[in-house]
Amino acid sequence: MRKNQVQAFLSTQWPHVAELARLHGVTKVSYDASAATLAGTVNEGPEPAPRESVLGLRNPLDGALAAERLACGEMPNLHRLMEQQVQRAGDEYAKTRGREFPWEGFADAILPWVLDDAATLKLSSFAAEAATLNELQLLRRLPDDSWRFRHERIRDQFVVHAFLGKNAQRQYTLASERRVLAIYRILPEKLYNKQTQVPRDSVDTVYEWLAAQSAASDAFLPAFRYFYLGMADIGLHPQEVHAHGSPSDATAG
Repeated sequence: MRKNQVQAFLSTQWPHVAELARLHGVTKVSYDASAATLAGTVNEGPEPAPRESVLGLRNPLDGALAAERLACGEMPNLHRLMEQQVQRAGDEYAKTRGREFPWEGFADAILPWVLDDAATLKLSSFAAEAATLNELQLLRRLPDDSWRFRHERIRDQFVVHAFLGKNAQRQYTLASERRVLAIYRILPEKLYNKQTQVPRDSVDTVYEWLAAQSAASDAFLPAFRYFYLGMADIGLHPQEVHAHGSPSDATAG
């Protein structure tokens, strides 16, 4: 979306977020002013910057999430819309439940449903978590008491936690599984985060392994591509993370 499209879209979202805005003391005048400010940050060049081409306000879902943040009196981070929304869910859960959101356990519970390509999932063991996500419009409850994520991109922000910590081996064992390829777009920032000082060695290791597998089999090329885009998102370049050259070098031959 370009500046004029962003502002126009956010304006059309007001009826959908008016009640949320009322609860947070945000008026339409304030909402429109913030929307104009946000639209002014969108790149208007002939070609979007590499980071903006894979992040930011790319589609109506991003715009809707941005509108919800504005209605809460917050300025959305265009490069962290999904992450910002999911983190808010974690904060809200901790505030109302008095404990941290069980990221790993929740991810382990939904991963089998993702691998089975299921349209809906059951969350009987995570009723409190599902309720919080439902309140924040990240998860939708269906008449048969099953659940569906608002969007696969939101779901993936939770599923990625099933690839970390004691389950890090899944980064390798599921690298060719098409149903979780999008995880490799999110994984780099979880492995390497400047704020938490997570060692970059783990990022390098997965990157090198995916590169080797990509050279050997076309089945791994999508995972490699997603992972490399993730590298670009956090400002890392092939020269920094690949001792043997660029991604094209790694996949040549």
